[in-house]
Amino acid sequence: AGALGQSTPRGARIDMSATAKINASDAAKRSFLQQAQLRSVCKKITNFIRVVDYIVLSTLHQLLMSSLGDLLTLFRGDDTSHAELTDSAADGEDAPRDGAPLFQVDIFFEEPDIIDCEPSGNQLSASIDATVSDFVWMLKTHVGTLISNEQFRRFTQPVINGRQDSVEINEGFDIVGLIEENDEYNQSVDAIKSSFESHVLKVLEYCRVLEPPKQVYLGDTRFNAADHAQASLEEWRSLMDRFREEEGMFDAIPETETIGVFQTNNHRIRAVFMPAPKRCLDDIHANLPKLAADLTSKLLNETTQAQERLQTAPMDVAAFVEYSDFLHKTNERQKEFSER
Repeated sequence: AGALGQSTPRGARIDMSATAKINASDAAKRSFLQQAQLRSVCKKITNFIRVVDYIVLSTLHQLLMSSLGDLLTLFRGDDTSHAELTDSAADGEDAPRDGAPLFQVDIFFEEPDIIDCEPSGNQLSASIDATVSDFVWMLKTHVGTLISNEQFRRFTQPVINGRQDSVEINEGFDIVGLIEENDEYNQSVDAIKSSFESHVLKVLEYCRVLEPPKQVYLGDTRFNAADHAQASLEEWRSLMDRFREEEGMFDAIPETETIGVFQTNNHRIRAVFMPAPKRCLDDIHANLPKLAADLTSKLLNETTQAQERLQTAPMDVAAFVEYSDFLHKTNERQKEFSER
């Protein structure tokens, strides 16, 4: 409102001198004409306050619905599964994604044999619920209506000639009802939760993709070179080739992977898996010379004993028969000695 007699946006003319009298002392009694004029002004101001309340709450409601719609669009527009990403990469195609991932999760290995993500699926879902709920809670607790504000009570419930002229007024729009009793809001929230949970399931699916490397890692943790003391040279060579291949397999696990709206951070699981085959190779390199030395010593003892016995001439027929049998068996073991 401006100067006396200034028109409002609705074309109404308000006598501001009457409005100014609201703050004056109530000691002077107003005439019926003055009371009617004052009531008219206060009613117009009250109606204007209601319009402002409606505009503010409606704008906040539209802002909330727009934000929920944008979030739902982001979730639904980025619903590519890990299998689809893998197939696209294998075909030489670009992954069908738009924009950067919205969230990051750590993939980790937990003893004895669990691969999981952090934050967990339940924690992520709870965070989305809390984000939406916090905004609604803020609207409930921090956004009031002007019509109920004490500063405007002199206009909405004026005291004329020493008495309150009107009864308690209705506060009008309720932001809680405007949101929680709105079908569009409830449907949007349900759709966001459903879409987000589908993205979480894709991350859990990605965790299952890491099951084969996990089984390899668990096998490596049980490896002990000393348990293969009787292995042949080919078996030792096969073991070393196997662990070298495993090093390449673990190194091929990407440091990060984009799964829908998530980016997985694989640093922790790589840090656990990658040292395992190297430890096995180091174990082989440390134990193989010892095992070879033991086998060589054992073979040398056997051949020395055989040589000493063959150098002893038989003294009688029985000794000669025994000597012949031993010589025959020793000749048959020549191939075994060579392989050893």
